Amino acid sequence: MELIIVLSVLFFVVLTYVDLIQIRNMIGSLDEFQTRSSVKSRIGQLNSSVDRESDFPCIYVFIPVLREREAMIQDCLQYFAGMNYPPDKTRIILVTSEKEIHGLGIVNRRKTTIDFVESAIRKQDGELGVEMFRRVHYPKIQGDKADQLNHAIYVLSITFPSEDVFLATYDVDSRPDRETLRRVAERYLESNRNASAFQQYSIYLKNYSSLSPIMKCSAIYQTLWTFIYELPTASGQLDRLTRNQVSNQPHLARIMGCLKQRLVYCVGHGHFIKSSVLQAVGLYPTNMLAEDLLLGYRLSLRSIPIEPIWAFDVVDSPASMMDLIKQAARWFGGETNIRHIYREAKSANPSLSGCMTFAYIARLYGIGCWLLGPMVFTFFILVTTSAKAYALTTLGLVLGLLYSGAKFAVFFAMAHRMDALTKSDFKPKFGESILVIALSPLRCLFNCLGPIYFVANKLWLLRSKREYEFERTEK
Repeated sequence: MELIIVLSVLFFVVLTYVDLIQIRNMIGSLDEFQTRSSVKSRIGQLNSSVDRESDFPCIYVFIPVLREREAMIQDCLQYFAGMNYPPDKTRIILVTSEKEIHGLGIVNRRKTTIDFVESAIRKQDGELGVEMFRRVHYPKIQGDKADQLNHAIYVLSITFPSEDVFLATYDVDSRPDRETLRRVAERYLESNRNASAFQQYSIYLKNYSSLSPIMKCSAIYQTLWTFIYELPTASGQLDRLTRNQVSNQPHLARIMGCLKQRLVYCVGHGHFIKSSVLQAVGLYPTNMLAEDLLLGYRLSLRSIPIEPIWAFDVVDSPASMMDLIKQAARWFGGETNIRHIYREAKSANPSLSGCMTFAYIARLYGIGCWLLGPMVFTFFILVTTSAKAYALTTLGLVLGLLYSGAKFAVFFAMAHRMDALTKSDFKPKFGESILVIALSPLRCLFNCLGPIYFVANKLWLLRSKREYEFERTEK
């Protein structure tokens, strides 16, 4: 019993510390975004950038499509045509696939996405008077999103005007801030053309008002991850790599910086990579789940910083629990391939720094917590209850509520800023907010369902000697 008490106290101390760190990161990320997005700051940047538009890099935006609705294609092209960037330096590439014709799910359709894309491109280019859009067709049935993108890059590489070319990827339902491309160009010029990778992070609030209470909880949970982990990790990596490049730090400072080093992943949409850098690292990893995550790890393990873009992409959150579980399973499946990326980097550079090795180990720990963390907490509640240590059980439940609820409460308190920063329709009512906060511990416990779903399916498919596949949901 004494051992249970000691372990419980230690567990609660660590949980409280982590909670405070996460709240600090969330507030810091919001403050940073508000500072960089302030009217005064943007006016200064825009005035200086207008005169430098001739120096802006050419940006190719790749949008892989498969079994899309015609209205979605038309809306996508119309939206991207309105991006605030010189049209002569913008190319929007829609990548179709042979799977559209010969794959599943196309029965009883008179037209395909290929027809919709061709029609929408003719209409949009005609209205613009500039050939901004183009379609590239992936000619194979096998393969996935990464294969589509790699093929399109290979086909168009001979048309790239110079070394100053960035390749970006978005989904057909992505609606990034219209200033995004300009902010990438501005930052690229500020870095004296040294910056080579950018990532725009997501706010999962686009369909918030139509979700059930538990799925609203999930939407906020995913958005919190952007502020708590993704933005601070990317900003921290950039700061540490920059300091290492410009100064010789004392030995102790280097060790402390090494312990804080983390691998940064890319998100499936909204990343901008310099063409020469993307081709140097072997383009997108194929035959693996979540190619975006692994691309980011490829860059991180080569000490190529991924800079955050301080403009968000407002996207939908899963509308059902099953969609959420499958989404998390795909992400977790991608994370399990990190060992291949590490071995690849180690093979290419046998003297890979100890900092990167530590960052790799830290990421493995994070993956383990994703799967086991909620189960450990549930096990603790069951053990203390069966041992009739009801005080510890009650304390665990209260701290569990505080661990998730405190972050949700702070988030709701900042709702007015969120609406201004993301241009989303996030205006929750007071009673609804209280209900979502009360449900937040359940969402944290559900966090392991996706990894469990992946592991269970992987084991079953290994037994039946089949490959793991995810169904493509139509948009």
